[in-house]
Amino acid sequence: MIITNIKGGLGNQMFQYATGLALSKQKNTEHKLDLSHFDLYKDPNNKETKRRFELDIFNTHFSIATEEEIEKVKYPYGLISKPIALANFYLQVFDFIKYPITLNPNTKDIYLEGHYPSEDFFKDYEEDIKKEFTLKTETKEFKDFCSIIAKDRRRSVSVHIRRGDYVTNANANKHHGVLDVDYYERVWDILRQQVGELKPYVFTEFKEDIDWVKENMPFLGKDAIYMKDYEFTGPESMMLMSKCRNNIVANSSFSWWGAWLNSNKDKIVIAPKSWLKNGDGRNKRIVPESWIRV
Repeated sequence: MIITNIKGGLGNQMFQYATGLALSKQKNTEHKLDLSHFDLYKDPNNKETKRRFELDIFNTHFSIATEEEIEKVKYPYGLISKPIALANFYLQVFDFIKYPITLNPNTKDIYLEGHYPSEDFFKDYEEDIKKEFTLKTETKEFKDFCSIIAKDRRRSVSVHIRRGDYVTNANANKHHGVLDVDYYERVWDILRQQVGELKPYVFTEFKEDIDWVKENMPFLGKDAIYMKDYEFTGPESMMLMSKCRNNIVANSSFSWWGAWLNSNKDKIVIAPKSWLKNGDGRNKRIVPESWIRV
């Protein structure tokens, strides 16, 4: 049994789920989720950005692991299990190993705890994962907007501006940092030179960010569509990103998935050269080779 500890925002939840699903297929065993981390978000002393479990809005197939199953898979070696778990955490964070080391290399029981921010963990099962990451329910409003984007298919581009807790949360700002306007202006010029006329669909986390974008990014033009003007959920917004022909990605797993789920074979995806503020660390393989880094 593969048990995946799910935590963080939607994009991170998807990285974790996809990695666990791929490993379970590789080892031909069942895949279950540990959702206990979401209880920690209720603690007022927890400095993490508050999150909720969101994978159930997709056509994902999963079961929730029991406490007994988690204990058995997470700590299989008695007293020495916890030191091994700490060693695994260190080795994975610094990219020395791909999956947790086990005393039995043939075991099908693995507990995954981490972020796994790279398609390297699940690319072999890309089609399976893309099928799971589709919406269970598509509203009329969502379908109508898919049609609008389809009419602009040749020139449509999603532009994700990630501010939110990257600005307001000191912890997040210290770790992630905020992409400056210069990044967006440079990638806009690069894409326009390759594609020609562009129609931007601008995705922000909060509606108040729209005024900031209009004031600081006039190069996007007056016909830009600001998606926060509409009442789409996070998963719906991600799927709408994937419907655009090309994608401009922020240093955010949310827009990473919007671009990765884009099925356009000749898509151009541009992502930041530096993913994290103080060095990419475990994120150094996050950007696929086919994407442009600026």
